[in-house]
This record gives sequence, C-alpha cells and structure tokens, in this order.
Amino acid sequence: MTKTDESFIETLLYAANRYLARRPRSRHEIKEYLGRRLYKKIIPDDKKTYLIDKVVKELEDQELINDESFATWWIEDRSYFKPRGKRALIFELRAKGVAKEVIEAVLDKLDLSEVELAKAILNKKRLVFERLDKNLRQEQIRKLLSRRGFTYEAIKKAIEEIDIME
Repeated sequence: MTKTDESFIETLLYAANRYLARRPRSRHEIKEYLGRRLYKKIIPDDKKTYLIDKVVKELEDQELINDESFATWWIEDRSYFKPRGKRALIFELRAKGVAKEVIEAVLDKLDLSEVELAKAILNKKRLVFERLDKNLRQEQIRKLLSRRGFTYEAIKKAIEEIDIME
C-alpha cells in the first residue's frame, strides 16, 4: 500500500464517519457514498474498488456498519415514526442494499404485528375518516393501508377491530 493509498483511505474513513454520524447506514449505502466521493478522482476503477473495500472492512471491524443492526434500527424507527407494513419495509430495506435473508431474520426476530401498526395509523387518522360516508371511508382506509404496505388480511382485521367503520 502506497502513501497515496493511505491518504485516500484516511480521507474516505473521515468522510464515512461524518456520513455515519447522521444516522446508521447499510453496507451498500456506504459503498455508494464512497464511490460518489471517488467519482471524479483520476484513479483506475479497480483501485477505487480496492480503496472502498478497504474502508468498508475497517468500518465493519470498528462495528460502525452492520446490515443486521441497521435493518433492526430501520424497522424500529419506521414502526414508531412512519408505520409501514412488512411488504413496504422489505422493499425499503432492499432499496438500501440489505440482503433478503437479513431482512427476514430481523422481521422474524422483531415479530411486528401488522394489525397493531395499521390500527395505530387508523387511530391517528380517525377524525379524517369519520367525516366520510361509510363506503367512501372503507375505500379510503383500504387505499391508505395498502399504500403503506399492509397485507389484505391485516387491513381487514384492523378495520374489524377498530370501531371507525360505524
């Protein structure tokens, strides 16, 4: 490893740490970010890949990036601030580059209740839905929950369990 490589690695580590300071990131997000940082540098592509892999390895060794802990954080954060169904969570995490097996393992470990999340959304939107007539209300509720990634069964159960439909 040359002096220039060490300089690049040090600069990339600093940039990655600043990027990670805002919120946790997936391995894929870090690699993309570092790739953007090196985009305009006049270095061969294989050298860029080498530098990025070296920085990612260092971050993993320091336990600053871990896809499983990132997925857990993402799902918990989403469940609290912007509830989503399992389908939407899987889609979002896949877009962040998290492996499907990791996502499924985290979802199984957290054991999210889609019905409870759907009911929480409906409770927040209660005043909006109560103003609508019954048929339009049911249609709007189904559209809202399906846009947020809930399954038909979860939507049906949430509507049955909450007294917004009377």
